[in-house]
Amino acid sequence: MRKGYTLVELIVVLVILGIFVSAGFPLLVHYKKLSSESILTVNFHVAEKIVEDFLRNSPSAGAESKSLLNQIFEDSGLNNILVRDLTVRNIEGLEENIVDFTVTLEDISTGREESFHVVRYSLSK
Repeated sequence: MRKGYTLVELIVVLVILGIFVSAGFPLLVHYKKLSSESILTVNFHVAEKIVEDFLRNSPSAGAESKSLLNQIFEDSGLNNILVRDLTVRNIEGLEENIVDFTVTLEDISTGREESFHVVRYSLSK
């Protein structure tokens, strides 16, 4: 009886391992791409929540708040996201003061832009 493996058996094992690795590599690349896309989506969501919280809870917030929001993003680690545009529209009501903010965020690494509205409502004029 022989001890050990023949060269042919070792080559067959290496070929089988090579097939497994080559089959898994495209999946690895695909999952890395999905992970990057998820990070971008989460970063936009976090940036939107920061803007909403700031604009709704800061009575002095207005169109001039763009640079302050960009500084908040930088301090929060969202260096790739900028407030591209911030417009303010006052909607006059009977007893309430309604302010509609239109915000455009841009991811400077991908060029993706996203616009949304934030409404601040208060009873005092």
